[in-house]
Amino acid sequence: GPPGAGKSYLAGELARHLVGGGDGLVRVLSMHPSWTYEDFVQGYRPERRADGSVYYPLEHGRFVKFCDEARARDGRSVLVLEELHRVDAPRVFGELLHLLEHRGDPISLAVGEVPFDIPANVRIVATASSLADGLALPDAVLRRRFAFLPVAPSRALLRRYHDKTGFRVDGLLA
Repeated sequence: GPPGAGKSYLAGELARHLVGGGDGLVRVLSMHPSWTYEDFVQGYRPERRADGSVYYPLEHGRFVKFCDEARARDGRSVLVLEELHRVDAPRVFGELLHLLEHRGDPISLAVGEVPFDIPANVRIVATASSLADGLALPDAVLRRRFAFLPVAPSRALLRRYHDKTGFRVDGLLA
């Protein structure tokens, strides 16, 4: 939907509903054009040793860390990806696109030999602006793995809400 239609609010409410008061968790990540596979899944990160030398250990990215947290819980866990349209999703997700569809079928990630799978209790909810370039026809790989729900602003809802606040919405709606 367009900016201001309530996508973030709806995503948060849906995430809390999916967790349903269990011991699952909700995490929100705001996507950014500079995000890479290394940020989201795994990659080498420079670290300085005490002697001043630098080395590059393989580090888990935000999604793998989220999955590790979710694995330790019984309840459903939801990752909310805000502004998904801002990233090159197939590039950032990498083999996770395969794993989303083939739950319970672990594969090795791009680096390393340790098999990884997405826990059965993990769900992803994402928001994206319909005004973003390229979103009108999202990647077929994403289309197959996500349900796309349009979110449009409601003039009637806005009027009804502000009837209680006293804010006059006519100028805003114009």
